[in-house]
Amino acid sequence: MNFMFQKSFTKVQNFNIIQKMSRINLKNLHLKRTQNEPRAELISPATILSIKEETLKIKSFNLKIEDPEFNFFSGQWVDFFIPNLSIIGGFSICSSPKKLHTEQIIQLAVKYSSHTPAAWLHEQAKIGSQVSVRVGGRVTYPLYEEDLERPLLLIAGGVGISPLLSILKHWNDIINSEDVKIDLNNNNNNNNNNNNNSNDDNEFVSTIKTISTVNPNSNKINSNLKAIIIYSVQTIDDICFLEELRNLQSENIKCFFNFTKQQNIDQLNKFQIENLFESNQILVSHIEKLQLKSMIDYFKNEQLKSPICYICAPPKMIEQIEQQLKELIEDVEINNLIRYEKWW
Repeated sequence: MNFMFQKSFTKVQNFNIIQKMSRINLKNLHLKRTQNEPRAELISPATILSIKEETLKIKSFNLKIEDPEFNFFSGQWVDFFIPNLSIIGGFSICSSPKKLHTEQIIQLAVKYSSHTPAAWLHEQAKIGSQVSVRVGGRVTYPLYEEDLERPLLLIAGGVGISPLLSILKHWNDIINSEDVKIDLNNNNNNNNNNNNNSNDDNEFVSTIKTISTVNPNSNKINSNLKAIIIYSVQTIDDICFLEELRNLQSENIKCFFNFTKQQNIDQLNKFQIENLFESNQILVSHIEKLQLKSMIDYFKNEQLKSPICYICAPPKMIEQIEQQLKELIEDVEINNLIRYEKWW
C-alpha cells in the first residue's frame, strides 16, 4: 500500500493572529499560547461521527473531514471551531494519518474543563454536529529522514497520550507497510531542540522522501526497530485507549504503565491478567530515572541507535524527564532527539 502524506504549512505571524483574534474574544487562550506555532491555511468543515467515554473526564470524538485537501502529520493538533462560538479550542489528534487517507476520519481526545470548547464537546456535542478544524503544531513524526533509522521512546502523562498515540500508530503503519512514502517536514524551525519560541518566519516546506532512500535493501523501515510507550496516570480508571494500546503491542512495540495513586492491588492484578501484560510493564510509581535507564539500555542491548524521545505531559513533568534523558543518552544529536511542546 502506498501512503503519500503531502502538506504545506504557513507560519502564522504573531501580530496578525493576536490583532485579529483580540477583536473577536480576549479569552482565546489557545490561540494566544500557540501564536508562534505553524498552522495550515486550510480550515475544513467536519462532522462528529461518534463519541466515546474513555474515562470519567475524557471523551474521544471521531470526525469526518469534509475537505479532501485536509492533511496532518502525526503529533499535531487542531484549532477547533464551533458554530456561534467565538472561542476556539485546541485538541490533539490521536489517530494516524493513514486513517485520514483511507477513511477521511480523524480522532480527538478531549478532557472536560470549564473552557467553552471542551465543555461544549462534553455537554452539547452529538453525533451529526457540525464543526470546523485547522491543523497546527511543529512537533511531529518523522521530522527528518534519519528518524526512520532510530527507535522510539514515547512518554505520556494523562491526556498527553493523544498525540503520542497518533505517532505510535503512524510508526506502526510505516513498519508494517510494504511500500511507504513519507512527506517529511524539512523546515529549519526544529533544528535546535524544540525552538518553541522561534521567530523564524520561513514557511514549512514539504518534500517527498521514500523509505528506500533510508534503507536501500528494503521498501520499508527496518523491521528490527523498537518502540516503547510509557503511560503515566493516577489510577487504572484514568487510562484512555486501553484496547488500542493492547492491540498495538507486538515484537516491535511495548507499552508500560505507571500508576501514581493506585491503591487497590487486586484491581491492579486483574488489570495485568486480563490485558496479558507482563508484571514489569506495570509500576505503581512516578516515572523515575532508573526506569528510563532501563529503556535506554534495552535499545542498546538490541544494538539500536539512541531513541527519538517524545514527551507530552504537564510542564514540570516534561522538564524533569528531559533532564533525566539528557543525563542518560550519550549522543551528539541529543538536542534533536528530545521533542515536546510546552505552550499550555
